[in-house]
Amino acid sequence: MAQDRPPIEERTRVLVVLPRRADQAADTFEGGQLTQYRSAIIAALDDAGRTTCPQPWN
Repeated sequence: MAQDRPPIEERTRVLVVLPRRADQAADTFEGGQLTQYRSAIIAALDDAGRTTCPQPWN
């Protein structure tokens, strides 16, 4: 499924989040969204270290 959004310009810092399901589109974050989402990921790292690997990647 293609998203209706303008192309990302060269040299733009972007965070790409891949969904668990192959039929869903990836999310992209840039600018202020990137900073906010990155902070949420960093805050969740402690819990992530205690999480088991999902079945498709075992």
